[in-house]
Amino acid sequence: MRRTLDALWSLIWSLLGLGLTAACLAGLYNVLRDDLDVQMLADAAACEGEGPGCAVQKLSWERGPIAETFEMRNRRQELVRVRCTREDILLGEYSCKVRDRFAYGGSVLPVLRPAPPAKGNGPARKPAAQPPASGSAPAPGSPPDGGP
Repeated sequence: MRRTLDALWSLIWSLLGLGLTAACLAGLYNVLRDDLDVQMLADAAACEGEGPGCAVQKLSWERGPIAETFEMRNRRQELVRVRCTREDILLGEYSCKVRDRFAYGGSVLPVLRPAPPAKGNGPARKPAAQPPASGSAPAPGSPPDGGP
């Protein structure tokens, strides 16, 4: 009985190890493979409803083991985000869907506001006073050494 249970656990761990190794290899293949076909599917998805002669400009794309995400600009100056995934997570044919489509204003980055001034624990420091020019007297009410 004990020997049978040990053999069963050994088989389970071996199958688990083989399965994880196969999943890692499939993910590595998805990232390193030639993805020209996926790029063409993404272009077609971005051009959906555009008519003949549609052209897109790729701005960025990300490749991962599970999906590829493309960011493109079409002739109508819209920013189009397309995500392409496989049918069965790591295996199967790719299919692409438009995730976002919005007007492209020339810059994808949001307008940044200036940072608020830093709040310190003590009073604000004044810039150091300039020493008087040689031969001139210090201004009335200022310390003779030019300090704060």
